[in-house]
Amino acid sequence: MSDSTQMEANAAINEIKKRTRKLDQSLQMRFCADQFFIGNHCTKLASGKSIIISQNSKNRICLRFFMAADPLVGYTGRDFGIAFNQIDHISLKDEQQENPAVLICTLNLSSYTKMCKLQTGLKDVVEKPFLYNKSLARNLTFILKPWNDDPDTFVKISYNDEHREYVHSYDYDVAKSLMFKEVQAVWEQSLKEQLQRRHQTGRVYLTSQLSEMTPREWVQFLADQKLSKIVCHNGSIQYARVEDNPHGRKHTAVATNGFDHRGTRVLNSFGKAHASLATQEKSYAKKRKLTEQSLKAHGDFTFPQVSFPNTQQGSCLPSTPTAALPPTRPVVEKIPPDTQLFTFPPSGSCTTGMDPVVLLVKDIKTLDRKEFLNDSVMAFMLNYIAFMLSSELMKSVHMCNTFLFVNLTRLLPPLCFSKRRPIEPEHIKIVKDNCPRVLRWTRKFDVLAKDYIIIPINEDLHWLVIAVINPSGAIVDMSNEEASRAAPKCYIVFFDPLSGLDPSKKNHMCHCIKIYLAQLYENTKAPGMKFASKNPTIYDEERVVVTRAENTPIQDNFYDCGLYVLHFIEGLFCYPNRPVNVNDFPNFDWSKFFPEANKMCDLMRDKVYNLILQQADKPARSRLAKFERENKCGLSREGALRKARRHSAVNERRTKRHRDYYARHYSLSPPHRNVMNDDPTFMNPRGLAEMPITRLVRRLRIPEDNFPIAY
Repeated sequence: MSDSTQMEANAAINEIKKRTRKLDQSLQMRFCADQFFIGNHCTKLASGKSIIISQNSKNRICLRFFMAADPLVGYTGRDFGIAFNQIDHISLKDEQQENPAVLICTLNLSSYTKMCKLQTGLKDVVEKPFLYNKSLARNLTFILKPWNDDPDTFVKISYNDEHREYVHSYDYDVAKSLMFKEVQAVWEQSLKEQLQRRHQTGRVYLTSQLSEMTPREWVQFLADQKLSKIVCHNGSIQYARVEDNPHGRKHTAVATNGFDHRGTRVLNSFGKAHASLATQEKSYAKKRKLTEQSLKAHGDFTFPQVSFPNTQQGSCLPSTPTAALPPTRPVVEKIPPDTQLFTFPPSGSCTTGMDPVVLLVKDIKTLDRKEFLNDSVMAFMLNYIAFMLSSELMKSVHMCNTFLFVNLTRLLPPLCFSKRRPIEPEHIKIVKDNCPRVLRWTRKFDVLAKDYIIIPINEDLHWLVIAVINPSGAIVDMSNEEASRAAPKCYIVFFDPLSGLDPSKKNHMCHCIKIYLAQLYENTKAPGMKFASKNPTIYDEERVVVTRAENTPIQDNFYDCGLYVLHFIEGLFCYPNRPVNVNDFPNFDWSKFFPEANKMCDLMRDKVYNLILQQADKPARSRLAKFERENKCGLSREGALRKARRHSAVNERRTKRHRDYYARHYSLSPPHRNVMNDDPTFMNPRGLAEMPITRLVRRLRIPEDNFPIAY
């Protein structure tokens, strides 16, 4: 951005601040909403309408929105203008990775009651999921989205000056600054004036009226509001109400003689209690008759007499029977799959740039054999690896989430950059048009200044990972061009546990990442941008080298790809005595430092499972164990086979191992193979790669682009 443009932008912001303080009624702050929730009831704004913060006719700052009609519930479309004096609290949340920006307004009780009176049927549909708890029902949650004409625009501010309308667009940082400084100051002054009009004295504390919500607080808010996140096919995020709440399920009990299975007296009406006891009497009499008939041939038999309680209308309480009824088996509820275990990273830890991950009991089931690892377990391990790195190393690592590549290649035809056909310009345009969405996730820090960019990818139920080593190597400093070009290059390292002979997928995915890196430079480090260098620089695509590590392990089945990807990511930073760096490429031999990597699959599975058990507290472990017993799943079923492995042993070794053993992080003794059924050689990828014909083809070095075998 040039100096003149920066001066104009600063002048516009100062003008907006001045008009906000003067309570200019023509000034409006507009937000674009993607979803709108009252409590956890999903409603809509009217078509073409936005959320407006402006001054009303009484010179009070207010929130305005036009609520669309809902014929199913019964309320009609209505324009609402809620003064900030009727709002208890406002929270703002920035866009974090795939999670969108959010604006949350907590109404006070009087304004919420008035809204429910104006909208027929709104109160029941909003308060019923919370058992008519108004404290949770009076939250207005606006899921925000950028404006269509500018993906980086978070808010639009307009005002009139001398019969001319001015419109300015700003990002989240400017909107937050205006809200926390100018809007809150006007809000405080309005409340003080309201107290003075009511002849009330005393100091007003408004420090918590407006706050910024952290990712951890957002996760807790979703749990309190009973909202769940849904990933759409195009990679976008939507939120919906959780129909079955695992923490609020009802307990059912079978009553026996006025007591339930926990020994508590049943407080039913007398009519229902008498009907239940009468049913028990008939059932017991029928069983008695059948038993007497079956035992009559075996001699004299006396059946125990049971006196049932008095069921006359005049009795007040049922009397205690002289003999107990046959014991009834209590109804035991199963653990719902959506029961929460824990959130990682733990609260209070330094987790800058790390989104918390919520693990459910159903996620642990994906660690079973012949199951595909899901994105929640993958995100947990990525957070754990980053959490265990040293603070100095963590500053040079950027862990992307699994939604980056999905959003980057949205609407892109498969394998269009595989080099088997000419590259079409419209395909490049599609990727470039998708870049602004993912670039917003990292706009607060310089990604190209990192030493590692880790991009896990899930495509067609298959996990793989791309590591960008030394991304700044593609930038050439024109003030010292010769030394800059002699520096190490940027390497895009492709790790795929289904490493075939055809490089179509490698060419396609790495080309998409090359476009992403070029757009990242243009939007962040090009001359005039936010993180631009003082010296003139250019981006040289020829300095970006696509490569593969040699002799990487290949999976011997078609479902353990996620565990191998975790091995690749951990191996980059658990390298003996140091992490892998740019000087190890392009001729980096994976088997030289991890010779037993082909046998790491069972160890990685147990390692993830053990880490989950360590992070979960005792009640969470109990729920997980019960879920595994009920569904007959979980690694705990392996018993002695799992405990016999070296990495799963409970007792510590008396003799310490060699220091190289701990540096490898992998057991040199292979795990027990009877716990799974190996496929034939021609049915698993590793067996195919080790066949003599495959070795011969690799020695012939046929040009990759002309190799006929499909990936």
